[in-house]
Amino acid sequence: MLQAIPNRAQKQLILLALALLPLLLLGSWLAAEAGAGRFVAAQLDQDAALIGILTEQDHGGLDPKELAAVLDGQADRAAVSAGKTVLAGMGMTDAASRSLFKRYQPVRRAWFWSLFVQSLLVLLLVFGAAWFSLAGIFRQIRRLSAAASAVEHNRPLGGRDSDREGDLAALWRMLDVLAERSAARMRDMAADRQFLKSFLSDVSHQIKTPLASLSLYHDLLLADGEMPSDQRRSFLAQGMAQLGRIDWLVQGLLKMARLEARAVPMDRRKADLAETVRAAAAPFARQAVHQQVELVCQLPEPLLIEHDPDWVAEAFSNLIKNALEHTPPGGRVTLEGEAGPISIQIQIRDTGSGLDSAEIPFLFERFYRGTQSVKPNAVGIGLSLARTILERNGADLSAAGMPGQGAVFTATFLRQSASDQP
Repeated sequence: MLQAIPNRAQKQLILLALALLPLLLLGSWLAAEAGAGRFVAAQLDQDAALIGILTEQDHGGLDPKELAAVLDGQADRAAVSAGKTVLAGMGMTDAASRSLFKRYQPVRRAWFWSLFVQSLLVLLLVFGAAWFSLAGIFRQIRRLSAAASAVEHNRPLGGRDSDREGDLAALWRMLDVLAERSAARMRDMAADRQFLKSFLSDVSHQIKTPLASLSLYHDLLLADGEMPSDQRRSFLAQGMAQLGRIDWLVQGLLKMARLEARAVPMDRRKADLAETVRAAAAPFARQAVHQQVELVCQLPEPLLIEHDPDWVAEAFSNLIKNALEHTPPGGRVTLEGEAGPISIQIQIRDTGSGLDSAEIPFLFERFYRGTQSVKPNAVGIGLSLARTILERNGADLSAAGMPGQGAVFTATFLRQSASDQP
């Protein structure tokens, strides 16, 4: 029978109830003996008082008041003592009276069964209440187990009791939190898998072309041993260019992957943003002169804000490089800064080929190359990398412009506290 009950606590409750039955019998018997004994003793005292009164009264009859007092249990102790003396003379002690007078035996049985039945009913009521309470608790536990299984298999939870009070309700609320965190973790893992899939696909697609070119150049070099030296040098130069493109592509993709996976911690600290932008622009001074493009920095000092100077300088380097590539000789690239009460803006403005409004939403996607691109072999990750870096530093990057009227890239840094104010 007990094997059919799945819960150990309910089995223990049944065993406890069965163990209490002998104690219940013994307690009822002892209580009946004590109670019936007092009742029998009172009856014996009443009988002894009547005998004592009868032996002491004269033939004039009994006094009604005295007889009423005896029947009411208020007999005179002297009459009780006299009666017991008479009975003792005939061998009728209290013990002998209890054993000889059978009319007292049903009293004991009545007391015993009355106490036992009442105690048994109380025990059954307590047992039933405990049983149904445990059944409710185990029902809730089974629901919690089913909900935990649903969380494990990423299924929606069923009915919840998290709006109630008590420990089980608190457990439901914690399970809700666990389910939400598990779902968020699953979404992050799915996003990571999708990112890795896209990253590998991008790397494969972008490296395929330069590798094919390198293979072709080397095949030509190996096949023609009599190739003129100037043509050989041309093939080698083109091969070096393809190697440089592959190196730039791999380095840029690795940086982007590490940034998007947040594997690179940003060392954000209070620093002068104007100095960071000038450090980014310095390596391009010679290139600007070579291209006959004027590179101008118009940055007020100081522009104090929390950022990682090294990574932010790399982001602006990509923006400056992009501006120089799209600006023709005689043009101008201007770096401007403006400090407001809640933000700091850095603008990279050029007088180049400009931007088509239909292409602006796609400028910061990986490997996107617009119709205004001046480099047919451009990889198309510089702007995407710049935006990722600036977002990791709490900044937003936007673009604006018109075809033939140049482009403006604006990096907006929000001040986070009063200490960012100059």
